[in-house]
Amino acid sequence: VYAALYNVTVAGTYSMSVVYPGSAGDLHIKHSPFQIKVVGGITSESHSTAEGDGIAGVRMGFPGTFLVVLRDSFGNRRPDAADALVTAGLSGPFTVDIGAGPGPVSVDRAMRVKDLGDGSFYVEYNVSCLGWYSVSVAVNDRDVAGSPYRVPAVGGFLLTRWHLGI
Repeated sequence: VYAALYNVTVAGTYSMSVVYPGSAGDLHIKHSPFQIKVVGGITSESHSTAEGDGIAGVRMGFPGTFLVVLRDSFGNRRPDAADALVTAGLSGPFTVDIGAGPGPVSVDRAMRVKDLGDGSFYVEYNVSCLGWYSVSVAVNDRDVAGSPYRVPAVGGFLLTRWHLGI
C-alpha cells in the first residue's frame, strides 16, 4: 500500500496517472489515468471582486453597472452563491449647487443587485447629480477587494432651458 498527497489550488479538471515500473516501462494501474474535478473552495470576501465601468465612473441619467464575482481564497471563481450574501451601497453628495435651478438636486441611492446564478452578481445604480460618490461592495458583510470605490459622476444629459436658467 502506498500513499500519495497532492495539493491543487486552481479549480479545473485534471488527469492523474498512477503507474508502477514494469519490464516494458511504466504500467498504469487499473482505471488509470483518473479524471479529477477540483472545485473552488468557500467564498473569500477579500478575494472576490467588483469589475466593470460602474466602479470607475458614472454618467448622470445613465445607469452605472458592474459585476461582483465571487472567488475563493486562491482566486478561483465560485460556481454559485450558496455561501454568500452580496450587498452594495452608494453614498455621495447630498446637495450640489450648479448655479441653476431652484435648489439642491436629489440623489437616487438605490443599488439593484441581481444574482446571475453563476457566482456573479449584476449591480446597477443611478445618480442624479454631479460629484464624487463612494460605491461600497460587500460579501457576507465584508468589503470585497478594493471596496469602497471612489466614483465620479459626470454630466450625461443635454442642458435644457431650465438648466441654463434662460
